[in-house]
Amino acid sequence: MIWFFISCLPELAPTDMPPDFTFVDPEIRFIEWACDIDESTWSFYVETNGWTGNGHVWMSQNAEVTEKHILYSIGAERDGSADYLELNLSIVADWHDAKPSTSTRWRCSEQDELSFLVRVLHPEYATQSACRYWGNYIWESVPSGPECDTPLAE
Repeated sequence: MIWFFISCLPELAPTDMPPDFTFVDPEIRFIEWACDIDESTWSFYVETNGWTGNGHVWMSQNAEVTEKHILYSIGAERDGSADYLELNLSIVADWHDAKPSTSTRWRCSEQDELSFLVRVLHPEYATQSACRYWGNYIWESVPSGPECDTPLAE
């Protein structure tokens, strides 16, 4: 009976990706971020000029305590010309309850004290391709932290 079920599955259509497609190092075109006091959430949106292997948002107040969250692709252009990444974090009442890529300890009222870093990864090699930081530059002091010397243009 199982064999019959498997034989009835539809055939998957081939992709329309050109046969000579090559991945490029994605660059960050645009970053939008906000903290919503009423909703108790942080949101990050990133647009790149090529496909990514996702990315990360790093947050820190003093280089001793950092959070690293995964920035997931929420859609990409089929021809590889752009990728769109997003992260939404809820703000927890007790910092012990913060969970990577889901929630954060930092409140909206602390945003002027925080340092942020966004990086995107190469789609094939999962190595850093581009990054931007804003706030105080503390990242050289973060053990095993990301390297980035490109400020976010305001």
